Amino acid sequence: MVVGLIVASGPTRVDSAVMNAIEPSRSAGVTSVVSVLTDLFSPVLIPVWALCVAGFLLFRDRRVQRAVTVLAAVAAAAAVAEMIKLVVGRPRPPAADQLGAHEATLSYPSGHVTGTAALLLAVALVGIAGRSAARSATVAAALVVTVFVAWTRVYLGVHWLTDVSAGFVVGAATAALVVAFAPTVIAFVAERVAGRLPDRAGGWLAPMPSEEEHPTSGAHRRTVGTHR
Repeated sequence: MVVGLIVASGPTRVDSAVMNAIEPSRSAGVTSVVSVLTDLFSPVLIPVWALCVAGFLLFRDRRVQRAVTVLAAVAAAAAVAEMIKLVVGRPRPPAADQLGAHEATLSYPSGHVTGTAALLLAVALVGIAGRSAARSATVAAALVVTVFVAWTRVYLGVHWLTDVSAGFVVGAATAALVVAFAPTVIAFVAERVAGRLPDRAGGWLAPMPSEEEHPTSGAHRRTVGTHR
């Protein structure tokens, strides 16, 4: 927030330097591709992707924990970003720097990057439990995609570097906090409504089983093979 108030008056030297460095590298072909890709991670479509992911997780898990966590991460990140926008009130880069349709809404932090970071990091963190190479790789992939989306916003001239950097921090931090505390909140709600719901409905609020309780099929096969 302090950084936001500092940059509210205008672009920093780094912002201007990065924008000046990118502008000469623009081309019609790259701009066309970038415009399509950046729209896939817009504040309008991110909630759609979040709902699709949540629906899949509900169907697969028969529990609400992971689905609610993803939705909460995206919603919370969007709310935090909007509050920061209103407090900071930073304008967009000049129209002369922008490619395509002129964007005049508040600039800090980037909504595209905030939503992308929140969605992808939340999915990566809840998608694979425990500490493993697969989880680390998934988180790394989420971060790479988020950085790419951030680059598209600066390339198109609709955000400064500090806008997308702030969006990255807001989205990632919010997702991490929601993922950390969602199980506790859901467990608290489950205790409050225990006995008021049918057993079948109450099962949807049950916590996700741990890897120790449900070993992977590969591990099970290895165990069976050993006993043979």
